[in-house]
Amino acid sequence: SFMSRMLRRLKQENEILFDISPKSARDFITVEFLCEVLDRLIETRLTGLVNVGAGFPIQCGRIAGWIIEAYGSGSIRSTSGEIRDEFSQYKAAGRRAKS
Repeated sequence: SFMSRMLRRLKQENEILFDISPKSARDFITVEFLCEVLDRLIETRLTGLVNVGAGFPIQCGRIAGWIIEAYGSGSIRSTSGEIRDEFSQYKAAGRRAKS
């Protein structure tokens, strides 16, 4: 996964390596948010495919920076400046989970 690759590379090489621009933004969710959504799904007995998202983008480089800060050292390197697979708030408009 995206997160496990970052953590493994940071531990082994003291860097996080991207093959995209660190400015690429994605819709990350916290474990707590996922648990809340799963509780709601179980309570409502909803079945089928469910797309879960927080509804707002965070740059991948910011996530990497927070991980490096918590780890205590490391750097971010990118082999590409290409912004791709970017999350858009406009794609999520009207489709956020109800609180």
